[in-house]
Amino acid sequence: MTDNDRLVSVGVLVDLDYGPLAGGHVKTWERFAEAVAAMNDPQVDLTVYFLGRHEAMIPIARHVRYHLLPPMLASERLRFVRQVGGHTDLTRFHRKLAARLPRHHVLHITSAFGFGRTAARVARTCGQALVYSIHTDAISLARVYTQDAVRNLLGSRHALTRLLLQRLRVQEWSAQAQSRSVARLLTASDHVFVSNAVDHAWVTRRLPASAVSMLRRGIDRDRFHPRWRDREWLAARFNIPVDMPVVLFAGRIDDSKRVMTVVEAVARYNTGGRRAHAVLAGDGQRAGSARERLGPLVTLTGTLPQTDLARLMASADLFAFPSEIETVGNVVIEAMAAGLPVIVSARGAPARLVREPGRDGIVLHSSAQAAWTRAVAAMLDSPATRERMGQNARATVEAHSPSWADVVQEDLLPIWSRLGRSSRAVPPFTALARAADGAVA
Repeated sequence: MTDNDRLVSVGVLVDLDYGPLAGGHVKTWERFAEAVAAMNDPQVDLTVYFLGRHEAMIPIARHVRYHLLPPMLASERLRFVRQVGGHTDLTRFHRKLAARLPRHHVLHITSAFGFGRTAARVARTCGQALVYSIHTDAISLARVYTQDAVRNLLGSRHALTRLLLQRLRVQEWSAQAQSRSVARLLTASDHVFVSNAVDHAWVTRRLPASAVSMLRRGIDRDRFHPRWRDREWLAARFNIPVDMPVVLFAGRIDDSKRVMTVVEAVARYNTGGRRAHAVLAGDGQRAGSARERLGPLVTLTGTLPQTDLARLMASADLFAFPSEIETVGNVVIEAMAAGLPVIVSARGAPARLVREPGRDGIVLHSSAQAAWTRAVAAMLDSPATRERMGQNARATVEAHSPSWADVVQEDLLPIWSRLGRSSRAVPPFTALARAADGAVA
């Protein structure tokens, strides 16, 4: 018997492309995997399944690896659906994935798309424990995807577009269908991880409270730190004058994140003889609209590696994030850790990250453009307030935000270990499983 055979085997299913420019969901599982890999006395053998162009195995440690599999029905093939939350696999059952999953004691799904549906079916057949963690507001994203698809197919001004979206409200049908899909997987799960009170209340209407717990997000306090502030670097990298205030947004450049609220706030600020520069870190279909509205006073960085994003956050002056669909808001934790004052919506989960509104961040209870414009202007006009609030934001992170290792040890491992040791699944790394691994090594 090998060391790995004595561990609880966990397979985590992430229905998104793996790569250096992936979004927050993928990065979250990279950080969790790194924390498991760094354990001196590991309790689990972990495989994280991502989407990839080709099947591949990427070793992280002896007991941790990434397994990439191509999608069977990639959402990016649907030209009328532009990227909103990242492309995924729309298949109902992924045969190659299904063949590799029986080796695990615990299957941990993170969405209701192809990988998640496949894992739930395998778990039911093989007697494995099934865990679900909610990472995105899939129901709201389904609504946005549907609106976007209709407009791309027919045009925003077409009479049929108005009929479908305004009178028939097909986006609500889509959201309800997604809600039912998620609910089916929730009720099939042995345990569900949530990240905020709203999701907790929704899930506990379907499952016993004992089967639901919180999954926090960690922070690398050294990577995201005020010490990396460097306005000379910012000027050289993005051609932004050293003395010009910088308003930063990080995330998808689209309507799901309400990015144009930030763009419009900066545009209105600049009409009064004052000047500020907006930096939008990410990709999305609203990039052209932002450029049209702000001209040379906006920088579109595209998706950045974590090291560059951390340096950018420390070097900016204000972080504005109007999104109302976040389950946590990793980028808000990162901005606060970097010493940035943040402005967030009270309607989104990031509001709970601001422990003392007005002291370590601004929480806006209005979604109106005028409210966001006033808040951004007030912060831009008061460097002393920005500095003080940024220092308090860093102190809040140091006092209340766990490391990634803390989250693994305190949130994930107790559930994985308990369910894995009572699983009816066959032991991991059978001869068949090893043969499958060897085929892609």
